[in-house]
Amino acid sequence: MDNPEPEKTEKQRFIVDNDQSLKWVLQLMESKRKQITANDEMAQQAVDYYQSKNDNLRKEILDWHDAIKQYAQEQLKEDPKWKFTDSPYGRVVTQKAKQSIVADDRDALTKQFKGQKFVKVTTQYKLDWESLSKHLQSDDSGHVFTDDGEIVSGAKVEKTPAKIVIKHKNAKGNWATKEE
Repeated sequence: MDNPEPEKTEKQRFIVDNDQSLKWVLQLMESKRKQITANDEMAQQAVDYYQSKNDNLRKEILDWHDAIKQYAQEQLKEDPKWKFTDSPYGRVVTQKAKQSIVADDRDALTKQFKGQKFVKVTTQYKLDWESLSKHLQSDDSGHVFTDDGEIVSGAKVEKTPAKIVIKHKNAKGNWATKEE
């Protein structure tokens, strides 16, 4: 036996047929616009309210970060290899100080390596820093030199200090340092 579908009743469209009904429809439309404006204002108030709450929560998180860093610094004074990984809610580890060679003066580097594979020829000379940097080395005094010992001008050693890193599990379950 077939299941008859219930009949769909179409909403009859209002017909404006005189000035009085036109005035009524215009008044009704204005009322709807005011409702939309009121709804938009209420929605914005809700957004503002929750943004303010989130700003306060972020401030609290930053305050806790500071407390954690202070504690970690105290622990690191006692044990330079200290780290905290015993919590599913977060970890506190240190990143080792590192140094990397950066292009300080690309024009000087381009002039120095002009005619070599590190400088690509176009309408003007353009340094292939990625390739060149793989062939550069530095010493403890901060001098940069090539594989064959030639001192390089236009590059310098940039040191990044050790720092305390606070990690938490993000929504994907990965350890992250950035708050979401």
